[in-house]
Amino acid sequence: ARSIQRVRAARRLRGENSTGIASYRKVGIPVLEESLERSIDLAASLESRGYGYFPNPSRYRPHIWRLRETLALAGPIYALIFLLLLPAVSGVLLAGLLLFAVITPGLIS
Repeated sequence: ARSIQRVRAARRLRGENSTGIASYRKVGIPVLEESLERSIDLAASLESRGYGYFPNPSRYRPHIWRLRETLALAGPIYALIFLLLLPAVSGVLLAGLLLFAVITPGLIS
């Protein structure tokens, strides 16, 4: 509708008559050309934003958290905590190992 109004206004400014059946042909071709140009611009815009035909569209699949991922995340965290606390607890660890070494032979026999 706006295209028709623009073309008719432009024809009036040029001094051409825009009434009658003959004027539809003179108005119709510029309107058709403008609508085709607009559709091509819209198609290019949509394609640049990622809309369009894809032979194998991706589908959303929810991620299932597995044990190996938990271990992969927990392992480095525990190692970091151990390395940060090692100077503070090295005496306690050494005493625990010594106590274990002393008590274990008595438990085995």
